[in-house]
Amino acid sequence: MADGTLCRSEETRRRHGAERQKICRSVLGEAAILSHRNKGFVWLPLDKGIRAEPIVSRLKEQGVLVSGAEPFTTTLATLQALRLAFGGIGTEDLSLIFQTIREAV
Repeated sequence: MADGTLCRSEETRRRHGAERQKICRSVLGEAAILSHRNKGFVWLPLDKGIRAEPIVSRLKEQGVLVSGAEPFTTTLATLQALRLAFGGIGTEDLSLIFQTIREAV
């Protein structure tokens, strides 16, 4: 901390998160994305009547790993949403990945 390494690391993480958020929002367009603009993930709530688990399974078959909300839920009711984490993925791959997610949803 004293030499500024932590501060530089956090600045890099925020910058990368913001870059990936822009790609996500540009591909997913009007989707109701929930996230802080600098995070390395977003929540993508699903429309009423759409369940997350079949989409998670379908995407897994296509080589895209996303999570539903259930592992993050602390109540009995589970929001039907996808958690899209992209912190370690290169920006050159993200547009195609987000397009695959958009088509699956």
